[in-house]
Amino acid sequence: MRFLLASACLGIIAFWASEVFFWSIPHPDFALADQAVTCLAYMFCASVALYVVTRAGVQGVKAAFLGGAVLGYLVEGAVVGTMYDAFPFQLVWTPLAWHALISGGVVLGLGRAGGALQRLGLWLGLGVFGAVLASYWPKEHPIPGQEAVLAYLMGFGALVVAAQLALDRIGPLTAPPLWVMALPGGLLGASWAMQGVATLSPLRLLLPVILAVLVWLAFRVGDRQPLRLGPSGGWRHGLFLVTPLVTAMLGRLAWDAFPEGLEIWPLAVVTCLVALIWLGSLLRPGLSAPR
Repeated sequence: MRFLLASACLGIIAFWASEVFFWSIPHPDFALADQAVTCLAYMFCASVALYVVTRAGVQGVKAAFLGGAVLGYLVEGAVVGTMYDAFPFQLVWTPLAWHALISGGVVLGLGRAGGALQRLGLWLGLGVFGAVLASYWPKEHPIPGQEAVLAYLMGFGALVVAAQLALDRIGPLTAPPLWVMALPGGLLGASWAMQGVATLSPLRLLLPVILAVLVWLAFRVGDRQPLRLGPSGGWRHGLFLVTPLVTAMLGRLAWDAFPEGLEIWPLAVVTCLVALIWLGSLLRPGLSAPR
């Protein structure tokens, strides 16, 4: 039961970081029911990612990054199927450069570490980062009023705080029996297979290969110990709401100053490079770890 609760909490956090924060504004054609279904999909993907890191015993920020990578490739490769577009760029953007780096490494991993001042600085910086990303979206969507943007970012952001507080109470986690993963694993596998039959693209075969490498790496760097989610954050988790507030306020300034939107390809390139460097820093000790 604790594993399922942790999966739900991690799915909520990933949903905010990878959907709400990434898009910055509520999509006019994306109703609340659609948001709920999307969040459920993230919970399924999070459960598989959590199973991998708990079975391998990966700890700390490494677990958040590798788990985020597994989740990212499941989302982009089995759920929406976008990682095969613009090949090979989208093999990194967004599975590694966003889901692993931002959602996993920063929002979850670094977000559960450090004291109040360190977290405040992290959330301020992430808010500015989010505003830079938000400056692009006028190119694709009409920008709603500020009240809607604040409600979207901070309303779902409050769920992140609640999820982090719940994770504080769960304690160390071990992997459940494999049969527990039958439902999420089966649904994700079926989605991947059906999309593959529909498209008949050989690029679809990259997903199981990439996932196999990530699982192998997790077992190489893991210590086979129960997953420790870090010290209890308590009230410090509330500082997270600085991020959606700063993103909404600075994003509005950017939209007013540049109503046609700005190009953000440098941001995409930088995040891809950072994510690849982080992955490489894990691969090297993984290759040299004792068998």
